[in-house]
Amino acid sequence: MYRFSIITAFRNRDLERVRNSLDSLASQINQNFELIFVDYGSDEEVRTTVRPIVESYPFVTYIYNETRGMFWNRSHALNTGIRRAKGEITVLWDIDLMVEPAFLQKLEEQIDYRNTFTTHRCFYLPEGAKQKDYKQGSVLAKSKHDYVGLCTVDTDILQQIEGFDEYFQVWGAEDDDLYTRLEDSGLLRIMVNATDIPVYHQWHPTQAPALPDMWYLKMVEHLFNKRKMKRKGFGEILTKSNRPALSSFLNKTYPNFQEIQLAENKTFYYNYLIKTFLDDTKFNGYYIEHKFPQLVFSNTGQRLLMVFNNVMKARELNFRLINRRQEERQELKGNVYSFLKYFIGKNRDKIKDYYLDWREDGFLLALTT
Repeated sequence: MYRFSIITAFRNRDLERVRNSLDSLASQINQNFELIFVDYGSDEEVRTTVRPIVESYPFVTYIYNETRGMFWNRSHALNTGIRRAKGEITVLWDIDLMVEPAFLQKLEEQIDYRNTFTTHRCFYLPEGAKQKDYKQGSVLAKSKHDYVGLCTVDTDILQQIEGFDEYFQVWGAEDDDLYTRLEDSGLLRIMVNATDIPVYHQWHPTQAPALPDMWYLKMVEHLFNKRKMKRKGFGEILTKSNRPALSSFLNKTYPNFQEIQLAENKTFYYNYLIKTFLDDTKFNGYYIEHKFPQLVFSNTGQRLLMVFNNVMKARELNFRLINRRQEERQELKGNVYSFLKYFIGKNRDKIKDYYLDWREDGFLLALTT
C-alpha cells in the first residue's frame, strides 16, 4: 500500500517533457508513491521508445491501452489507472507538469483528505523555458498563473464513483463533471494556489479548440444535464483481441465489411452516412475510404504566391494572397473531422469498435456494430 498513486495519461507526446516531469517526481522528499503511466494508444514507434524510458524510473508502472485509431479520451485513459491504483490518495497528473521536491510532503501535511479534495493553479511557463531555470524569478514573471487539470483525492471515494465519465472525449468538460460528482459525494473542493504549493506547466501549443464544434456542445449538454454514460465497467484495458475494427485495418480485411460510398459533395457526411448506418442492420461491419478533392495548382503559381507574400512580410505590410482552393479544402477537412467526432461520440452505444485513419488526402473509417 502506497500513500499516493499518481496517474498520468500519454499519447504520442514530446519525450523531453515526459523526462522532465518524471525527474521532478523522482526528486520528491516523500517517496511513498507509485506512478501509473497509461499509454493511451501511442503509435508503435513512440510506444517502443517511451516504455523503456518510463520504466527506468523504479516507481513507474507502464500500461498500454490499445486505442489506436480512436479519439483521445482522457477520461478512459485516467480511469485505466484509477481502477488499478493502490495508494490511499490519488493524484491525477498531467505529464506536462513539474513540481518541487516538497510537493507530496506539503500535500501530506496540509490537506485533510477525509473531507476535502484539491484542484490546483499552476505557473504556465513561457515557450523556451528550460527545466534548469524554470524557477527563476524572471521566468516566473512571464508565466501565466492559472488553473490546470491536477487533482488530489481519496482513492476509495474516487473508485466508488467510478472515476471520470467516459462519455467525454477529445477535449473538455470531464474535469468539471468529476469535481461536481466529488462535491455531490460530500467532499469540499480546495483550490490550491501555485504560490502555496508550486506546480509548473511546460509549454506546448494549445490543444483547445478555437471555437466549439458539434461534439463539444454535445458534451456540454451532457455535463449540465448531469447524465452519466452507461457502461459495463470503467477503465477497461483494450487489446487487439477485443478490437475487431483495429484488427481489420492491421490485417487489411476491412474490405470484407459493407462499404459505404460517399458522393463528392459537401453535404453527404451529414445525411447519407447517418441514414445508411442507422437503417441498415444486416451487416456487422462497415467501412468508408474517402479521398478529398485534389488541389490543382501549378508549382509556378505556388512559388509566385510565396514570393509575393514574402515581399509583403519583408516590407511589414499586412496584405497577403491566399490560395482559395486550398482554404476551401482545409475547411472541408475540418468540417468532416468535426462531424466524425460527433457521429462516433453520439453513437458509441451502437458501435462495438471503430478505427479512424486520418490522412492528408482523405480518411479510412472502419467500424463494427
